[in-house]
Amino acid sequence: MKTIRYDRFVFFDKKNVCSAHKLARIYGVECDSYAGDVLHRIHHFFFGDATDLRKEYRRFYKNEFDDVDQFLECHLNIPENVRRRLIGHSISYVNLDEKGEDLSDSFSYDDELKSQFWNLMGGIDDENPSGIRYEQFFD
Repeated sequence: MKTIRYDRFVFFDKKNVCSAHKLARIYGVECDSYAGDVLHRIHHFFFGDATDLRKEYRRFYKNEFDDVDQFLECHLNIPENVRRRLIGHSISYVNLDEKGEDLSDSFSYDDELKSQFWNLMGGIDDENPSGIRYEQFFD
């Protein structure tokens, strides 16, 4: 399964995402160097502090929602075409709003670096390619 980015969420299967140390080895940098630190921060921004979707549902929301699909629809506001791709997999997700600064904007100038990074992480499908966030219209 590819990594799916929708609005402020990144959904991924932990089996398809490599570790920060393996990412540094692939790029050929030392983990203790500046470049290794930058790669580690990028990896942590997108994949660190991930929440297991099924565990969160079972632990906190199983009495409120009938199933994981309804939880995704009502609690996280995920549309049906994205939910269909997530159901049936062991999915973790990260809410990028809770991460603070957006590192993805820092590397928007280098399309080759972004494509290499996401290819190493199993690929990405951006379900909101316009980049428009709905909160922008309320400011």
